[in-house]
Amino acid sequence: MPEQLMIVFEVSVNGTHKYTAGIGNAGALQATVHHILLQDQGATLVEQIYVDVLGVHKVGEMRRWQKLPLQVGDEVVIKITERDDCDPAADTETFSVDDGDGMSFDPEP
Repeated sequence: MPEQLMIVFEVSVNGTHKYTAGIGNAGALQATVHHILLQDQGATLVEQIYVDVLGVHKVGEMRRWQKLPLQVGDEVVIKITERDDCDPAADTETFSVDDGDGMSFDPEP
């Protein structure tokens, strides 16, 4: 019996494939590009630009793939496709929906 295909995000930076993220056939998957510019307690500015991919697999497991640092001029491509496998997450943690951490998603776009 063939494996069921899942929606995956193929993440590339400047034309180089970095990883393929997926959560199977139940859950939520998101990709976000962040730009953070903060001033610490002194006069130093702290700036970060990165792409972050995470998913909630079923209920109670969150997966995060490697955060990819970016700089001005970088091109990030996230191709949405279907595959029967994906790269392993860099980090996996479990949570309880009873923790009150607000982990939920609205299935309607």
